[in-house]
Amino acid sequence: MRELAWRVERRKWLSAMIALTFCFSAILALLVTSSSDGTDAAVRESPTGKDAAPVRTLTLTVHDPILIDGDDGFTNASGVIWGTGSSDDPYVIEGWDIQGPTGTSCIAVQSTSAHFLIRDCYLHDCGVASGGSGISLLLCSNGRIERCTAVNNDQGIEMVGVTGMVIQDSYCSMNSKGVNLVSSDHILVMNNTLADGNGYGLYFGHSWDNICLRNNLSFNYQYGMLASESDNNTFEDNAFGFNDGPGIRFESSDNNTLVENTCSYNDYGIDLAESSNNTICNNTFRNNNGAGDIYSPAHVQASDDRSSNWWNSTDGYGNYWSDWTSPDSNMDGIVDDPYLLDGSAGAKDYYPLTTALEPIPEFGTMPLVVMGLLVIFVLIMGARRKNASRR
Repeated sequence: MRELAWRVERRKWLSAMIALTFCFSAILALLVTSSSDGTDAAVRESPTGKDAAPVRTLTLTVHDPILIDGDDGFTNASGVIWGTGSSDDPYVIEGWDIQGPTGTSCIAVQSTSAHFLIRDCYLHDCGVASGGSGISLLLCSNGRIERCTAVNNDQGIEMVGVTGMVIQDSYCSMNSKGVNLVSSDHILVMNNTLADGNGYGLYFGHSWDNICLRNNLSFNYQYGMLASESDNNTFEDNAFGFNDGPGIRFESSDNNTLVENTCSYNDYGIDLAESSNNTICNNTFRNNNGAGDIYSPAHVQASDDRSSNWWNSTDGYGNYWSDWTSPDSNMDGIVDDPYLLDGSAGAKDYYPLTTALEPIPEFGTMPLVVMGLLVIFVLIMGARRKNASRR
């Protein structure tokens, strides 16, 4: 009982520590950005011919919810700071603290083709399961979202019928869905934290030709990521950890590539349901589905119900499974026997790796902050456990 209580307490402390880490890092990023921008930046001429507001640096400014409908909606009155809408001078929406009334999005942009950038905004409290989003983009192209924080909304960031967008360096927590992509293509989702209490960290619905790169999708209540009827997407170098459901789940999604991802302490690491021709290789699976150090048919780390998925690369490398690391009689880095997966297909990883390929996300100052806080965490929890054992 003491060990169980210790594990529960450790997870609570670790979750809180991660949340603190990302908040601290976001603040640090803002400070670095503000120091490089300067506080005396010249005010640019806006597309309306009126002076735009000066650059906001250290503090956010409270603003009413923003609705932009069509390219003509990009005005200073709607929340645009500067820009002309060209590729080298996009409309910029920046520095706002927006609380959306329940069911209403904080920032909504629809039916636009001009280039725009939403940056350094705090978007919150539209209400979980309310239909409101921190950022909602509908039938848009040529947009970027950078360093935004979306908390306690239905969707943190929602894109419907969108093409050619970038979401990067943003933080989505306590939403029904951290990032929600529906009928969207050619979206780059990169270096984001979609973690800590979302229902889904990331959702793909009827979306194709997108890239999900170096994101943290952990500590969510259902899935780290769910793809439904979504094809030809690439998921690379992401971290899926401590999600209550599978780290990654595919439903009727084909021809996707998953490479160099890490799945740890989820239900299944990956769960493929009615999905075909997906390639899963050079990923790391640790302690998913209750797996220990030794393989058990009751605790297999992944599931596949179609025989046409590939759990190896074309050059003969599979994935690392923490419960299946030996024997390797010829010392080639490949376990001699295949790893057997759950599911009706009888699928196998024929070339399981003996050692993990550990991706290192590039989160700027994040590694130093994480290491420092985790050291504090380990010291505190070690002392607490030692005291508990004395009782």
